[in-house]
Amino acid sequence: MQIYRQIDNIKFGECAVTVGMFDGVHKGHQKLISELVAIAKTKHLQSVVVTLWPHPKLVLGKGDVSLLSTLDEKAREIEKLGVDAFVILDFTKQFAMLTPTRFVREVLVGQLNARHFHMGFNHHFGSGNCTLDELQAICESEHLSSSRGEQFESAESGACSSSEIRRHLESGAIDAVCNLLGRPYELEGEIVHGDGIGRTIGFPTANLSVAEKSKLLPANGVYAAMAIVAEKQIKAVVNIGMRPTIDGREQRIEAHLLDFSEKIYGRKMTILFFSRIRDEKRFATLKELENQIVKDVEESESYFVSLAMRTKTL
Repeated sequence: MQIYRQIDNIKFGECAVTVGMFDGVHKGHQKLISELVAIAKTKHLQSVVVTLWPHPKLVLGKGDVSLLSTLDEKAREIEKLGVDAFVILDFTKQFAMLTPTRFVREVLVGQLNARHFHMGFNHHFGSGNCTLDELQAICESEHLSSSRGEQFESAESGACSSSEIRRHLESGAIDAVCNLLGRPYELEGEIVHGDGIGRTIGFPTANLSVAEKSKLLPANGVYAAMAIVAEKQIKAVVNIGMRPTIDGREQRIEAHLLDFSEKIYGRKMTILFFSRIRDEKRFATLKELENQIVKDVEESESYFVSLAMRTKTL
């Protein structure tokens, strides 16, 4: 998949395109993008996914943004769907003033050479309130064929949306998050030095400094996770929280890597969250905390054994 961060000098052949934030690239997004790829193949066109960056809320001053995926994560997940090209549009206040007609005419047709526009069931773009019917009429007037995706729903989780995933993350319902994403939730960043307290009780931790500060963290608590360091996958118990037992003053992300002892400070690490073990809790002594961590490790190990067994039966 080709990635384009500037639109001005793109020289596409004829293409089919879809546009959206695609935050999280959840199952609903995956369905829409897979439909685009199928349409493009049928029409002998390139498949092109267009996203906006930075998030419009940041540019327009409409409040803070809690992202489910960084730009790099988004690109990786979209590439897995067989897309030919991923275009990142620089979102500015000036760009936000584009009417739907100008967007279709100048961006989709004029710059991307689009011949088909596949839009989500709740798609909107450009200044003003433009319905899907109106947007499809604009496409027709610009000789651009169009189609609509349908809202994704599953028997297990119902409708899928980025807002719903955020609510689950904020409540710690990581199993529901993984189900809606179709994969574990991830955080990535650099391993930094902590206070070294974990090492004194036999459970050293790798402290993660998240690269994208707008990335939404799962609720405080303890999780069964997988850490990826230098292309190695390592089972882990991860604590997100304030560390009340030692009167912590700031939120930390601490990963105890199971059966791993290499020195990894300064390296990049990705944490994949699979299941929530418990809430964060204040213990009366470090010994009580140590005893609880032993139980957390056992529960995490048990989770991954169960996961492996379920995977083998699929």
